[in-house]
Amino acid sequence: MNFDKNTVIGFSLLGLLFFGYFYYNSIGQKEIELQRKRVADSLALIEKKTSNRVGDRNLKMNNKSTAILAPATSEMKAVAADITIIETKDYTITFSNQGGLPIRYDLKHISSFNQPQATLINNKSFSFFYPIVTENNVEKNTNDIVFNKPTIVRNADSSQQITFTYTSKNNTLQHIYTLPRDGYLFDFIIKTNSGNTLFKDAKIHFNWLSSLQQHEKNLDYEKTQAQVSIFTNEKDFDYFTVGNGSNETFEKPLKWVSIKQQFFNHTLIAKNNLENVKNESVIYTDTTQAYFLSNKTNFTASLSSNNDLAFQFYYGPTSYKDLKQYNIELERIMNIGQGFYSFVKYVNKGVVIPVFNFLKSHIANFGIVILLLTIFLRLITAPLLYSSYTSSAKMKILKPELDELKKKFGDDQQGYAMKQMELYRTAGVNPLGGCIPALLQIPIFLSLYYFFNSCIDLRGQQFLWAKDLSSFDSIYQFGFSIPFYGDHISLFTILNVITSFLISYMGMKNTPDQGNPMLKYMPYIFPFILLGFFNSLPSSLTWYYTASNTITLLLQFIIQNYIINHDKLLAQMEAKRKAPKQKSSWMQKIEQLQETQKKAKGLPNKK
Repeated sequence: MNFDKNTVIGFSLLGLLFFGYFYYNSIGQKEIELQRKRVADSLALIEKKTSNRVGDRNLKMNNKSTAILAPATSEMKAVAADITIIETKDYTITFSNQGGLPIRYDLKHISSFNQPQATLINNKSFSFFYPIVTENNVEKNTNDIVFNKPTIVRNADSSQQITFTYTSKNNTLQHIYTLPRDGYLFDFIIKTNSGNTLFKDAKIHFNWLSSLQQHEKNLDYEKTQAQVSIFTNEKDFDYFTVGNGSNETFEKPLKWVSIKQQFFNHTLIAKNNLENVKNESVIYTDTTQAYFLSNKTNFTASLSSNNDLAFQFYYGPTSYKDLKQYNIELERIMNIGQGFYSFVKYVNKGVVIPVFNFLKSHIANFGIVILLLTIFLRLITAPLLYSSYTSSAKMKILKPELDELKKKFGDDQQGYAMKQMELYRTAGVNPLGGCIPALLQIPIFLSLYYFFNSCIDLRGQQFLWAKDLSSFDSIYQFGFSIPFYGDHISLFTILNVITSFLISYMGMKNTPDQGNPMLKYMPYIFPFILLGFFNSLPSSLTWYYTASNTITLLLQFIIQNYIINHDKLLAQMEAKRKAPKQKSSWMQKIEQLQETQKKAKGLPNKK
């Protein structure tokens, strides 16, 4: 691309935005440690209760009910907890009647980096409980209560209903789960025949613990993608990056709370409201932990007139198509443009996602899909590229005259700037002609960055030497980590840097010398600065940038050598200069102000 002064400024601004984004996502480690220390005690209490619920869950599961022994406590002697395994089209879920809760949840068709099936609930990674008054007038949390063996009913629509029942004197408490035949959203209803005697308060106090396990090859990068998102009953959406610590209290009632990692999410949805919500989350730096993030959500809710409470859980992939179908704006947790860069989500929704989905429905190889998407985007932005090259060509034609003006005005920079603007105006040259097209392409640049970071379709997809397009490609592992670079060599990143450098080199060859060393050498330095940032990015993204740069080089060669007629362009500029000119009132005022300033300084009037 031809880099005039304004183009360089534009891309420098882009670089600052890009650096700012990575800096924002890399700071906060000290805050994380403080947050971890502060939250650890509160999480430990819940984890202790969770561990008491089912004892040692690292047992071998099978399709038959298996009895395990819950550890004896001062309040509860050893009891037998039954295990119930239910299968749907998309997942296998295991329930325990201790607490009447899921204790394992395996996705059938989606794998982890080291497992054939992604496990979203396992060991201590899930708990959902609230206090009730037992028959001895002792208050216990429901995860310490052993429910009766569940009843299972298969409905006409192939959904399955699992009901756990606890009886205390004349009171009954039921946990009712309805699992659809397919999909990842399932219903959870709490029902009782007498809420007044089971609960001390009108408001029931709930605790939801949901922990995230590693599912991607690059754990450090997966941590940066972790977020807590909320959606209020007034349809307001907000999110919090867990990597910088999250400890939030929400005054407004919430419709749902979601804990998202790179490609999966754990979401709790209320049919009515979640009130007085407080959310605490922390990322663990200890890699020996079974999970890397713990999230605790406390809230209150009230029984309906039917003495029940209705919730829904979504444990599954963060897929735009899957989430959007529920019509509760759950797809907003997918980061296709948030915060300062939220404007790019409209590019993704309106252009990138529809085109990507169309291409993948006809082509099996996702590397080819990305290439065709790149060609499509480069073709629709080709007019901007042509405008940029045309502006640079005009600037190159005017270079000799600009050099003469520099000699004539010497240190009088203000006088030179006025004559330069006049020269541009008379020749019909827009000095921002190279900058504006480059700035207009920034939304596409950023939209693809967010899209490829969150597109679950790319997980496990191979292309050339890249084994997984959702993670970095590696042609060599160092066995140690180099600061700012990493522990591997990404070939797509190297190709991206080389093609970016060639674009800068060819552009600077056709750009008048700006006389500013920073502006002169920045286009050459910038690609190599990106080497450290891009090395750990998904290979789908670095492959896209490599393909895009290669197409840009090709278009640049074609436009400059076969489309732009330099003789015709020079003739047009000469004709423009000979045409009668009338200075605008704005230009006249500027020149009057300039003359006034010169007289005040005693400078000669150079014409």
